[in-house]
Amino acid sequence: MDSRSKQQVKDDLIAHLQTRLAAGTSSTAQQAAAGAGAPDERRVDDDSQRDEAGDLHDIFGRADAQERLDLKEARSLDVSERDVVGPGAIVELDGQHYVIGVPTDAFESGGITYEGMATDAPIYDLIHGLRAGDTFTFGGQDQTITSVD
Repeated sequence: MDSRSKQQVKDDLIAHLQTRLAAGTSSTAQQAAAGAGAPDERRVDDDSQRDEAGDLHDIFGRADAQERLDLKEARSLDVSERDVVGPGAIVELDGQHYVIGVPTDAFESGGITYEGMATDAPIYDLIHGLRAGDTFTFGGQDQTITSVD
């Protein structure tokens, strides 16, 4: 994979994370509005609903903060060409493609599906520093790194 292709994967990763962040921010605002209720709609359980909405707001707020951090990390990834697994590498394992350094669910780039892999993921400890063709054991199964870009 050349540097232009890697940059496109990074750009698509950033766009994916921005979309997730926008959706999460919208959910947080909706939860807060739902918990507020209209002033003339007082019910017996208003206080408990406000408390629950506040709890949900805190949960969504933490998720929002994590997604902002993931986006910041994605923007700072060095995706220069490489031949060993490390942050910024794009790795293929058994037909699955991963961008190393930022955790995220599946996204598309150039017709290929990628997922993000955090550097604190258990499998990362096993593959860090390895090269294409190297093997490792994860979950009791031997696996081979198909490519590292």
